[in-house]
Amino acid sequence: MDKQEKIKIVIKNNFSTPLILEGVNFSESDSTVILPSDINSQYLGVIPEENGYCYPMWFNELQKKASLKQRVYLVISEINNIEPEEQLKFYEILKYRTISGVKLPTNAQILLTSKKDGKDLNPIIASLSISYKVE
Repeated sequence: MDKQEKIKIVIKNNFSTPLILEGVNFSESDSTVILPSDINSQYLGVIPEENGYCYPMWFNELQKKASLKQRVYLVISEINNIEPEEQLKFYEILKYRTISGVKLPTNAQILLTSKKDGKDLNPIIASLSISYKVE
């Protein structure tokens, strides 16, 4: 079985828990929204405005893709490229599947990518995820 087939099986069999995939790269597609790990924290929440609320662009894109009723993927790329303390900005997304209390689409799966062996992961973030090294 090749690497791509292994990835597909792991992702398919672990829908409800965020997955940390080491050694895997994703590109934007009809079913994927890429969220760079170095995104500014202000773009991870809902911002109140005079006429309602403003959702981050990535969240709007995820909802749009999820509306097609297929499984969609929110990929937080290269999580270990930021400091372990900064990784905690993704806590709400990983733990509660929400941003500012607004739920992610039910057909969205959360994936995190990592280039290393996970030694630089915040232990809290690691505890919310299943880590899988793709070889």
